[in-house]
Amino acid sequence: MVIVMGNLIVKHNYLISASYRLSLTEQRIIINCIGKIRSDLPAGHQAFSVSVEEFATTHDITDKQAYFELSSAVNQLYDRYLSIDSASMPKEFRQKADINGKIDVRWLSAKATYDSDQQKVYLWFSPQIMPYLSQLKQNFTKYDISNIAKMTSAHAIRIYELLAERQFQKYKRFSISLPALRERLQLENTHAVFGNLNSRVLAPAIRQINEYSNFVATIKTIKDGRKVIGLTFEFSIKPGKEPKRDKNRNPNKVVTEQDIKQAARPGESREQVRNRIKKMKQAIGK
Repeated sequence: MVIVMGNLIVKHNYLISASYRLSLTEQRIIINCIGKIRSDLPAGHQAFSVSVEEFATTHDITDKQAYFELSSAVNQLYDRYLSIDSASMPKEFRQKADINGKIDVRWLSAKATYDSDQQKVYLWFSPQIMPYLSQLKQNFTKYDISNIAKMTSAHAIRIYELLAERQFQKYKRFSISLPALRERLQLENTHAVFGNLNSRVLAPAIRQINEYSNFVATIKTIKDGRKVIGLTFEFSIKPGKEPKRDKNRNPNKVVTEQDIKQAARPGESREQVRNRIKKMKQAIGK
């Protein structure tokens, strides 16, 4: 049976953990188009579109506002990129990695267009991105677009996706250093004081996640003395809003090269790291 997913967003976990920043409208356009990717077909140079009417209905805004947002955002999308760990990229791209082992990849292969007659935005995902969106069998995250559709914070959407990556874990929590979170959200040069970051980015994002999504989340700080050096996100799933696990595909069983790279201890062989991670995943119910 062929299933066309319009409401389900499926992303490889490398995209979930990549470093990028999109405006709210850009994020919405990208997500709406990802929802239309045929997961049963090979990655290819396909055009995807979102109409003014569809955009307005999905995000609960007026047609006039939808038209303004789509027509205004379309020109900037081609300049947007994300930074991916080079270990996840094909070998032919790895020589382009920077000193941190990251590769910058455009979201789109060409400039998006707005068709005023059809009142639609058309875009083409870059060939480097499509394999992370199509025919995914493992190491992916899936969620319903309704869980983020009404969010008005782009950071809330990003943080929601970081939680959704862990939605099938027994213990629904994860910790991250403050520099790593800033990098993922591309906030290295803003809100230098944690109090400002918390009040202007984190707290509003958590409020929106709790109000609009199927999660209830909290944040706890990790401190070195009085200095905040990291955060622990904990969340639960609202009753009746539990995600359905795809019985044919388990998004978290596979140990990736990125997992091995991040978890390696001095003196361990690659196989020892892999086996240790597998045991840890089994212990927490992945």
